[in-house]
Amino acid sequence: MKYTYPLLLALFLLALIASAILSFVPTPEVCNLEAGCYTVQTSSYNSILGIKNSYLGMLVFLAGIILIYSQIKNPSLMKRKLILAMTIAGAGIAILFLAIQMFILHAFCKYCLVVDLSMIAALATILFHWKK
Repeated sequence: MKYTYPLLLALFLLALIASAILSFVPTPEVCNLEAGCYTVQTSSYNSILGIKNSYLGMLVFLAGIILIYSQIKNPSLMKRKLILAMTIAGAGIAILFLAIQMFILHAFCKYCLVVDLSMIAALATILFHWKK
């Protein structure tokens, strides 16, 4: 349990960085036009209610980083439960986005994979290290 929160912090930070790259660097500069990344980034699945998924991800990952850091400095059961809920929801959304890339778009975005696999790894960390 000693290393759980720092590992979660690192995974959320990695996801935040990948989301920031997708948010602020123009798609043609981030993704090769012939590669799957460009296909994913220009698909209709790239946004929810007109807001790019990468912007939403940045907000969620930043909130998660603040929450996890707060838990490291001043632990509480409520924060622990919020981190668990956020990670379960994030991993569920990550699995959905991976399925969309695999089965609908037949293309993968390397930065999206970093985000999605970070969330799945965060859930695995929680499942394997947390007791109670």
